[in-house]
Amino acid sequence: SQGSAYFSGCPVLPLVVYMHSLLVWILNAALIGGTLARLSRANRRAVEVVFSDKALIQCIRGSFYLRFQIAELSYFRFHPAVEAHVRCYAVLHETDAEANISNPFQ
Repeated sequence: SQGSAYFSGCPVLPLVVYMHSLLVWILNAALIGGTLARLSRANRRAVEVVFSDKALIQCIRGSFYLRFQIAELSYFRFHPAVEAHVRCYAVLHETDAEANISNPFQ
């Protein structure tokens, strides 16, 4: 006689257990993927980013650097941004005595 370790000889029960575990794996993947996708959304976080009012131009080893602070403004507290990827452009507009704008320097 076969014991309960082999589902008492029932051929359908191992298939049911296998299908149940497969369904749980799929549901876990969907829930974890949905949660991570919601947390990594940048649209809402882009509104919550604030910049400092002042900037610093610093010369280090002959190269000039524009330095300013960026932080994430949360509803409950202020978080400094760690490893932020920011694209910043500085544009210099020059005018001559006749108020003609020359080519901007970027």
